[in-house]
Amino acid sequence: MKIHWELSRPAVRRYFIDHNEPENWNAVERARLRPHESHVAPQNMIKKVFRVLTASLSLVARDVVLNVIPSSMLIPTVVRFLIYRAAGMDIRTFKIYPRCFFGGNKVSIGKGTFVSYGCFFDAVAPIRIGQRCAIANEVCFLTSTHLIGNAEARAGERLARPVWIGDGCWIGARATFLPGVSVGDGCVIAAGAVVTQDCKPDGLYAGIPAKLIRNLNSDCPPDAEKDAIRKLG
Repeated sequence: MKIHWELSRPAVRRYFIDHNEPENWNAVERARLRPHESHVAPQNMIKKVFRVLTASLSLVARDVVLNVIPSSMLIPTVVRFLIYRAAGMDIRTFKIYPRCFFGGNKVSIGKGTFVSYGCFFDAVAPIRIGQRCAIANEVCFLTSTHLIGNAEARAGERLARPVWIGDGCWIGARATFLPGVSVGDGCVIAAGAVVTQDCKPDGLYAGIPAKLIRNLNSDCPPDAEKDAIRKLG
């Protein structure tokens, strides 16, 4: 026997309540609403696709502005400097060479600093490099990491931590700085070192993970410093 739903709905609801079965009433309500939800679902899908598309286009725009045009070998250093400044980066040196990658504009590079070819700036969190630094080729500045997740996905929640490099530092080729580290003024970081902890000022650090090899004396003759660095290789 077919009954008219809208007239019988209060009675049906009372039946389930009287028989202490509210979960069944909820199931009936969900079934009643399904036709309406079927019209809402495509709208939600369109919104989701639009959000993904917008995010993708923003990444493309970022890479064009920060990593396609200025990273070209054909772009003069002065023009590269102006592009980075226009993108919101606090750049105060003309000496940034091609093929560098910037993951965002949260980068500050001080006056007189030299950045060689192919360096990687994650820039999820701020990266600050002081004045008069010498950064060799393919140095990697990482500011993002993950908490360890469960067995289904070991890379859990993403974290962002800034990286700070003091004034007058010398960074060797392909050194890597992990999120949250701070390097004091006047440090030397050897080529290939992986910096996982803070470095005190005027120290020579090398290795994986990077460890203090010796304290650098500002009064020490240059030849003695060269000999100390040669021993690392």
